[in-house]
Amino acid sequence: IVYGADMINFFDYYYDAVIPSSHDGESIVDYSRPAWHTLKESGVKFHFSSLPESDTTTSIYLKKAALGPDSVVIDLGGYCGASSYFFAKTAGPNSRILCLEPDPLNYDSLLRNIQFHQLKNVTSMPLAVWSHSGKLRFETEGNMGSGVYEIHARNTHAVGVESITLEELAAKQGLERIDFIKMDIEGAESVVLRAAASLLKKYRPCLIVEPHIVAGKLNTDEVAQILRDIGYTLEFIPQGELKLPLIFAKMGAKS
Repeated sequence: IVYGADMINFFDYYYDAVIPSSHDGESIVDYSRPAWHTLKESGVKFHFSSLPESDTTTSIYLKKAALGPDSVVIDLGGYCGASSYFFAKTAGPNSRILCLEPDPLNYDSLLRNIQFHQLKNVTSMPLAVWSHSGKLRFETEGNMGSGVYEIHARNTHAVGVESITLEELAAKQGLERIDFIKMDIEGAESVVLRAAASLLKKYRPCLIVEPHIVAGKLNTDEVAQILRDIGYTLEFIPQGELKLPLIFAKMGAKS
């Protein structure tokens, strides 16, 4: 129900994302349950737990990421894996795509998509990125809006999930480089970025961060200031019809 107003206000964005089916002469797009959908622009088929990952947003990720044949990408808030699919296909078989998604229903769709598309260079992990590793209370709504209870406090389907810091993730995966981070983590951006400042200064990856409304206020300015303090220069990118501009962050060349 949280998405009711959003679906009305941005109807075309959601309706036009996938190829509709036909029932009794009507064109229908049904996001009310987990199902297979084909994205309209790319023509790629994915299993989505609910709303789709739009080609519009993914195209921005790919343009700004400028991935090479051996790129290392971290997909935070991997949802059902559509963005990881395109990262994997663009960067090629020698790349490494680490995809984190803590919501069990979303993760089930993620695993289906990895298997369906045989994405051997995508490593999936049912983890939430946070400021500490351990247990974290998380709202598992089976949708794009699943997030940390401490931030949302909706108390719909809150359960305990495993969390990890970016620093520990890099250590456990033996990463010697990180080229690009996509961060769509439903309001946890400021917490995670502050905790990851040392890692970001060390690896200097490019990032695209999607701000969110936290405590009734869009956190774009707060996220932007954290990134600037770390040493990033920023570009703000409109995201189709949505009122959530993406933040592209790039570190300047080493002196």
